[in-house]
Amino acid sequence: MEGPTAGRGSAGRHRVVEGESNVSCGPLFAGGVDDAAVWSEAPFFLAGHTTLYSAASGSLFLFGGYDGSKRTNDLYVLRNAKSLAAEGAESAELVWEKATLEGVRDRAGHGFFMKDEKLYIHAGYDSQHNVLHDLVEVDVSSDGFSTRTMEYKSVLPNLERRWHCNFLHDDRYFVHGGWNDSGGLADLIYLDLNTQKWAAPKFKGTVPSFRRWHTMTQLSNTNGRYFLFGGYNGGKMPLGDAFLLNIVDDKQLVLLGGYKESDNAIYKEIAVLHTGVGACGWSNAVRSGHSATLIEGEGILVCGGWKPDYIQPAYWIDLRMTYA
Repeated sequence: MEGPTAGRGSAGRHRVVEGESNVSCGPLFAGGVDDAAVWSEAPFFLAGHTTLYSAASGSLFLFGGYDGSKRTNDLYVLRNAKSLAAEGAESAELVWEKATLEGVRDRAGHGFFMKDEKLYIHAGYDSQHNVLHDLVEVDVSSDGFSTRTMEYKSVLPNLERRWHCNFLHDDRYFVHGGWNDSGGLADLIYLDLNTQKWAAPKFKGTVPSFRRWHTMTQLSNTNGRYFLFGGYNGGKMPLGDAFLLNIVDDKQLVLLGGYKESDNAIYKEIAVLHTGVGACGWSNAVRSGHSATLIEGEGILVCGGWKPDYIQPAYWIDLRMTYA
């Protein structure tokens, strides 16, 4: 990450890392809030959209979202996204391509992942407020972005959902939480992409309460550990608890905090995870709709969100202090 310098379009930009699969989407700013300069103005106004970065092609893909009047089924592609990490990138012209995916339901609050250089869009909700459960494959190697709806071999209750967390681990697409017409969801389910069958794994430890608008951040590319933080469950305040999910060992560990439904209280207690590992300090960082980004495998930067007002301060969670 380079430090900020003076001038429009010159500065502290996010470095696109080889192998990175999920990145946040928004305008790129120079300097602090007061002297911010927009690097690249994207040709859209959206919320509830999703983005993916392909290290193989160096492209950033953006799908769906709410444009102020409706949900969309538009796919935007930034072909030269990798150039943001190059020297002299401040002079690069960022060109967005737009394609409307015919036959694909418009949506926001959906899942989005990439496998074998194909995009997959899961669930969300459309402009008629229908909560969806479909899985759509988009072949980005074709000129016209060909699409097909994947047929499930088995399903589970409450498969339809929006504002859920999702991640891809090996050949399993995991989904946690979200919301549908039955209310808030707390389940962790996965789709085996080889068999197209849904399953609900059993994990040891405390299960996070129902929530949406939370984040789940992969702690490395190989170890199967995921950090779940925050979100919203319909109460007066967002949540401030955090959990560590270990896919390999089938464990869920409560890192800190917790939610007590009886009195709608959010706890900030310190949790000791292992003998010999120090306690994890915490601050008043409850929020939903935030972003959580792994930095160099050593910590997570939590930015933005809602509490119930928009939050400006960012918080650093030092993973060297929370997990051995």
